[in-house]
Parts: sequence; structure tokens; C-alpha cells
Amino acid sequence: MRFRASMHLTGMDMFDMRNGIVILRKDADRHVTSLMMRSYKCLSALKR
Repeated sequence: MRFRASMHLTGMDMFDMRNGIVILRKDADRHVTSLMMRSYKCLSALKR
């Protein structure tokens, strides 16, 4: 019983870690997307 509980706890820790990584990646993706949008706007302005 105790072993199963410890397994469950470690699984939760791993899940939390994975969620944190996913959140970080989402944040990075948003940052990159905003940068790309800004550069695209600058390029379109230059082309005009």
C-alpha cells in the first residue's frame, strides 16, 4: 500500500514537472510569435 502511494506521488511530481515545461514552452512560443509578428509588420511597412 505504501509503495503504491509513493509511486502515485512520484507520478504526480512528474506530471507537475511536465505541465511546468509545457507552460514554459507555451510562454516561449507566445514570445516568439509576438517577435515574428512585430518583424513581419516592420517588413510590410518597409515594403510599402
